[in-house]
Amino acid sequence: MWWWFQALLDWVKGDADANAYPERQPRVRQRFDQAQAQWFAEAEQVETRARELIGSGQREEAARILGDLTERCANQARDIAREFIGADLPAARDGDGRVSLAG
Repeated sequence: MWWWFQALLDWVKGDADANAYPERQPRVRQRFDQAQAQWFAEAEQVETRARELIGSGQREEAARILGDLTERCANQARDIAREFIGADLPAARDGDGRVSLAG
């Protein structure tokens, strides 16, 4: 997942001198601000439910719903990065140091 955000940073910069940054960064920031507001609202609800579950002895279910929230947020963040950099990128650095961003 880290490489998606490295690729997004590279896209925002545009080149070694970051000439595209002034135009691209505000667009990316606005999109992530929207998502972050949604994540915070959902997190508040999920955390409240998790506390209730823990209080009733359902720790595994609490862990599951918290984990699900984390996974949803991370996947949505990756998808937002894809919106900007495209989905047709080559899932981690391979042994030769090449970036592979599938998945």
